[in-house]
This record gives sequence, structure tokens and C-alpha cells, in this order.
Amino acid sequence: MVADALSSHVDKWTAAEPELDLSLRFTDSAARPHVAALICLDHEIVHAALHIAEPDVALVKLNWWTEELAALAVGAARHPLTQALVGSPGLDTIPAGQWGKAVSAAFDMREAAPAATFQDLLARYRQFAECWAPMQQALYSAMDVDAWIQARSLALALRDALGLQHALQQDRLPLPMDLLARHQLSRGELAQPSAARDAILREHFAILAHAMRAANRRRLTVHAAVQLRADEYRCRRVRNSGDVLEAGHDALARLPFSSAWVAWRTARAMQRKG
Repeated sequence: MVADALSSHVDKWTAAEPELDLSLRFTDSAARPHVAALICLDHEIVHAALHIAEPDVALVKLNWWTEELAALAVGAARHPLTQALVGSPGLDTIPAGQWGKAVSAAFDMREAAPAATFQDLLARYRQFAECWAPMQQALYSAMDVDAWIQARSLALALRDALGLQHALQQDRLPLPMDLLARHQLSRGELAQPSAARDAILREHFAILAHAMRAANRRRLTVHAAVQLRADEYRCRRVRNSGDVLEAGHDALARLPFSSAWVAWRTARAMQRKG
């Protein structure tokens, strides 16, 4: 019964994210339920923070997750994703306060003031990734924590930018202010499709692609390595498109041909390092 409930939640996210589906195929079968549940839990919390339009509803959902993760810390989980993590080696040592910090950091992403620069923007997502990293390291002891944090931060930045319309409706700005100033575009103008909006998005995705190319790829988890490679491909793919946001959403459903090789190579490397 619990396995079926877990499967339905994992299926929801693997359908939305092909790199998750691929990476789980290269995950040790004994660890797979824990790895899948932790990644999906991350996604559920980020979705509640950034993709629920009504702030009161988002806050209620995040408060519920805070309570649920506190229950997980004492072995009393109720949700299929958290139930799957009960008894997981390593995760049992994560204190309730660390889980709570992660949920608070997710809400802080929603409430963050406009970022002045790209680095300021990345710091917004990095705060959440830093809070979530101990959970990932509990499952992957050989993981390079800083590399994972950087990869996760860049992934969040890409998806938040692709959700531009939704973010603007929440009075959030997923682009840096200096980029708007350089293109002489206002926040209001960003809400309307235009050549100017496509131009600013192309530059933003070019900056993201450059950061992804420069990111440390050693000792990443399989999912993070595949996603980093796929996201760099996605950022490059939208540069020559007519409608950048539409092309970006289409690209999220695709993986570059090299993805399976990246997954295999990363899985082998993590196995060797233990």
C-alpha cells in the first residue's frame, strides 16, 4: 500500500522531469526508493513555495510540510514520500531543525526582494540548496557538497525564470535588476510577450549556460549530474528560438543524447567512491 502510494508521487515527477526518470534507472535498487522520495520531496516543497499562486495557501502548505518533516525526524511520518524515508541510513540522523530550515528557506525564495545582480539572484536559490544538501549527503556520502549546491541552485534559477509569468503574478522577479536596466525594460513590460522580453531572456539563459559550463561536475549525484548537463543544453537550445519561454518549456521535456552516458559515468564514479 505504501509502495503504491510512493509510486504515484514518483510517477508524477518523473513524468514532468525526464532526467529524474533516467537517473533513477542508474540508482542502486536498494537505495532507489529513498533517493526517489528525497528528490520528489524537494520538488514538492519547491512547488509549494514557488508555484502556488495564493500566498496564504502556500504558507499553509509549507507549514504542513514543516510539521510532517518534524514527524519524520521522530519516525512518525504520514505522507508517502516521508514514510519512504523512515529508517533510511543517514537520514535518521538529520535533526528536525534541519528539515525545518529547508522549508523556511523555500518560503524565503518566494518572499525574496528583487536581486540586483545574477550572483544575488543565485544566492536566493543557494540558500535553499544549502539547507537541503545535508539530506542529499546522507544518501550520497561521497558527494561534493559545494558542487551539488551549485548545480541545484542553477537548476532552480532556470525553472524560476521559465515560470516568469507565474512569478510576476506573485510579485516575484526571477531575473536580476541589472539585466532589466541594461535592456531598459520594466517589470510590467516583462509580463507581455515581445522581442525585447525574448532578448532579455536569451541573455539570462546565456549567463546561466556559462555558469553551468563552469560548474564543478565531479562527485555529483546522478540526478544532479544529468540535470546539470540537460539544463546547459536547454539554455543553449532556447537562444535561437522565436518564443523563448515556449521553447524553454518544450526543452524541459527533452534530454540531450549524452544524458545516458552522463548517468552511467556518474553512477560508476559514485560506486567507486562509496
